[in-house]
Amino acid sequence: MIRNKLSDNQDRSRPLSHIDSAAIQRSHFWSRTGPTWFSTSVWSTEPLAIPQYSLLRLLSICHTQRLDPAVVISQFASEHRLGYRRRLLRMVRRMEEGVSLVDALEQSPDVLSERAVLALRFASQTGTLSQTYRELLVTERPNHKSNGQHPQSDVIYWVTLAVCILFFACFLMYFISPTLKKIIDEMQTQSPTIFWSLLWVSNKVSMHFGWLLCALGLLFWTATSMAPRRFLRRYIGAWFARPNSESNSIELMRLLALATEAGRPLAGSLSTLARYHFDGRMRQRLLFARNEVEQGVDGWQSLSDAGLFSSQESKAISEMPSNHARAWTLRELATQKTLLRDQRRFTWRALLQPLVTLFFALIVLWLCSGFFGVIVKLIQGLS
Repeated sequence: MIRNKLSDNQDRSRPLSHIDSAAIQRSHFWSRTGPTWFSTSVWSTEPLAIPQYSLLRLLSICHTQRLDPAVVISQFASEHRLGYRRRLLRMVRRMEEGVSLVDALEQSPDVLSERAVLALRFASQTGTLSQTYRELLVTERPNHKSNGQHPQSDVIYWVTLAVCILFFACFLMYFISPTLKKIIDEMQTQSPTIFWSLLWVSNKVSMHFGWLLCALGLLFWTATSMAPRRFLRRYIGAWFARPNSESNSIELMRLLALATEAGRPLAGSLSTLARYHFDGRMRQRLLFARNEVEQGVDGWQSLSDAGLFSSQESKAISEMPSNHARAWTLRELATQKTLLRDQRRFTWRALLQPLVTLFFALIVLWLCSGFFGVIVKLIQGLS
């Protein structure tokens, strides 16, 4: 049960015990002086999607029950540590200063996913908040069965393994190999070629060891922190990703399905998205489609001309007899494209992980073979 101080225009005697505890990420225990138990540890490695989904459920409950989101989020923030907690508290301060919920979300990066924030902004402009919350609770649900296989966890595992192998190799090359080389020279025994390749590589690595360690540390920091990932996603990844990528197309279909079902004009929906979309190149294409609609071109055909939908998709949507049928078609297309996208991602990850693991295994085999070969040569020489 969450107990909080309601605002002046709310009933102060009304407890919030009616809030479903499943809406919170884990159990909460509160005292009058503050939280007495924290459900997340300082070094929590759970995917960011889990606390984001918990916050989304809280916002949905606040919207349904007409609760003050600033009060509920301030208590929810006490369940988290470090960066995510600071972002939540910063968001609460902005809301207490009079900033609207959607504006506070936009000004607090990574509190919710960019697509969820865009959907809430679009819903606030089109008056479809209730329907949007219901749909987001389905589409933004993290796949708990694959939490251990999250891409972020893969990167952290690979970087940690690389650091361990690097220090193990450094120990062998700088403490063991000089002694072995000295023994080989004294016994005038020819060492295996693979051992000399290890010595040559170790000399090259030693010249740039500091830079290599800094690169691994930077990669680890990127995998575990939100700020560098956000920078890469917004300012670097955006130049390599296509503006009409599947993810953008799927999100556009879902948002237009909500607006179409509510009877909102397509031109107004495109104008809102062209103003608030987080992808700059996507905004340009949406603006192009909106301008074509204002010039008399069919709205769904304009999306095809802008490269946001395929011609077959636009034709199938425009031929539907009613708005409800168009909304159903948009959702079905989005669902099918989501399944195909997730299947391709799973396939690529299923191929990448054993390849990276095999690469590290070959490095370990190379090290073991080099030193084992030298030991065998020394034993043969002594015998």
